[in-house]
Amino acid sequence: AGAGAVAGELRLGVIPTLAPYLLPPAVPRLRRRHPGLALVIEERLTDDLLDAVRRGALDAALVASEVRDPALVARALFR
Repeated sequence: AGAGAVAGELRLGVIPTLAPYLLPPAVPRLRRRHPGLALVIEERLTDDLLDAVRRGALDAALVASEVRDPALVARALFR
């Protein structure tokens, strides 16, 4: 692992409409850049993903809608 490499488990949720477009190019890059990262990916609908993040069952989620929940931190990745 190089400088800045991340290790450990990342539990990531992704909505089904994004997963086939974002994951195929991103996952191999993540694995090369962060070989110590154990990526666990779950596909679910937005409400289920956000609930899982709130409960701590997921570390992060990729959704297409704006997140307006003060308990969560949201960042736009693209438009």
